[in-house]
Amino acid sequence: MKRIFAVATLSLGAALTSTTAALADYWIQIEAQPTLTSATEAARSYARGLPNVVGFDIPGKWLAIALGPYASEADADRARRLLRSEGLIPGDSYLTDGSTYRAPFYPVGANLAALTPSAPPAEAPAAPAPNSEAPTAANPYSGEDSGNGIVLPDETLSEARKSERTLDSDARKALQVALKFAGFYTSTIDGAYGPGTRRAMAAWQTANGYEATGVLTTLQRAETLAAYQDVVDSLALAPTVDETAGVEITLPLGLVSFDSYAPPFAKYASKDASGVEVLLISQSGDEATLGGLYEIMQTLEIVPSSSTVSASSETITGVSAGTSTGVATSTARRNTSMFM
Repeated sequence: MKRIFAVATLSLGAALTSTTAALADYWIQIEAQPTLTSATEAARSYARGLPNVVGFDIPGKWLAIALGPYASEADADRARRLLRSEGLIPGDSYLTDGSTYRAPFYPVGANLAALTPSAPPAEAPAAPAPNSEAPTAANPYSGEDSGNGIVLPDETLSEARKSERTLDSDARKALQVALKFAGFYTSTIDGAYGPGTRRAMAAWQTANGYEATGVLTTLQRAETLAAYQDVVDSLALAPTVDETAGVEITLPLGLVSFDSYAPPFAKYASKDASGVEVLLISQSGDEATLGGLYEIMQTLEIVPSSSTVSASSETITGVSAGTSTGVATSTARRNTSMFM
C-alpha cells in the first residue's frame, strides 16, 4: 500500500515536539523492561514529566517505553538531544522507526492516531545584565508552603533531574539507604534509580507535603539524608573492645552502656526508653562448646521470636526481621556472638 506523507515547515519549537501518529515514522526509545508491571511503572514515571509516552510490546519478551511519534528523523533527533541535555531521558536513548513495535500496552487503550503534539519545552529566562537589579518577585521554587498544604519545591522538575545527574554512585546509594531506613524504599541498594526508587521518592515527597514528582530536588535530598544522619548520630556507633568478653565490635553507645557480666554473657543495657539491649556471648572451646552456645541462643529472651538461628560445625548465624537484629560469628577456637 502506498503511503502519502504531508510535509510542513516546522519552527524550532515545534520540531522538538512530536506530531500526530498518522504522519509519523520515528520514535525515541528511552527504556525497555522485561515485565508488564515494571514497564508500566517505568512508563508512568516518565509520563509525570514528559508528553506522549507510549509503551509497546517488542520481540524477545521485552516491552519498550518510547516517546513520539515524530514526523522525521531530524525532528526526533532534535528532541532526543534536548531531552538528554536536560536529564529528562537516559543518555543511551536512541532513535527507531518503530518497525519492531507491536501492540501498545501504555497508555491503556492507546489510540496512536489520536496523539497530539506536545508543548515545546519552555525557554530559560534571559540572565539579567551585569550590575542591573533583577525585578523583585516571589520565587515559585522557594521551598515555602504554597498556602494549600503543598510545599513548593526549590527546583523545577527539569532542574531536579539535572542536579540528580551530578550525583556519583556513592551519593546515589546513600540516598537509597536513607529512603530505605525511612521505610519508603524496599529494594536493592545499587545506585540505579529505576521505578522502585522513583516510587520511593514520590512516596517520601507525599509524606512530607511535597508534590510527588518521583525526583527529589537538591533540598529534598538534603532533608532526606539529614533525617537519616540524625538517627545515625544518635546511635553514636563506635568500635568497642570488651577485654573480659574477648570481643571487639561496633556498638550503638548512644543507646546502650555496659551493665554486667555473667559468663559467658556480657550485657549492655538500654540508656533510655528505646528498649535496645546488646548481649555479647564469648567462650573458648571446640565444636561441642559451639553447639552448647547454639542451644543457649535458642532460649534467650533477647533473641527476637522472628529470628532464624542456624549452626554449622564452625559458625552460628542469626537472621531476624523487624527492628531487632541479630548477628553471630564464631570459630572453634573462640566462639563469639552478639544480639541486639
